Amino acid sequence: MDSKLLKYQRAITPRSCFVAGLIIILSNRYAISERGEAYSWGQGRYGALGHDDDERNHTKPTRLVGFQTTPMRRLACGRWHCAALVGVNQIFLWGRNHCGQLGIGFISRACSTPVAIVLDSEQHSNLLARDVAAGEAHTVVIAESNNTRHVEAEVWGLCKLT
Repeated sequence: MDSKLLKYQRAITPRSCFVAGLIIILSNRYAISERGEAYSWGQGRYGALGHDDDERNHTKPTRLVGFQTTPMRRLACGRWHCAALVGVNQIFLWGRNHCGQLGIGFISRACSTPVAIVLDSEQHSNLLARDVAAGEAHTVVIAESNNTRHVEAEVWGLCKLT
């Protein structure tokens, strides 16, 4: 096991559970256990940790609330925001939203509580989320139509194409 994973393994989970993934972005850390339990710690600026606690900093790994019953399958993090693929077809986003990267428009500069996003396309209903990625100020979700198997990308935020 990677030494970084082992270090966080001891701090996060009981001996019967293993850290399956670790993301380090600037001064924030995110970990997912093999059971799909999600933890974060570091700077709470813009609600990037997803703890809904007035942007408090966390020095120790703290379990994300709201994901106790459904395992997190994938986590992607930008500079100050995160996107999670949860369960079969749920997308949750939280953190900074200065460019609309949370997929909720510009109604808030930040969201410290994970917000569920409904995927819907004009051409295809019942989109199923397959993967998620995040950059500094954008989020991308790869989705597939349940009926036609048509694949498309849902993109939110500022994407600078060169």
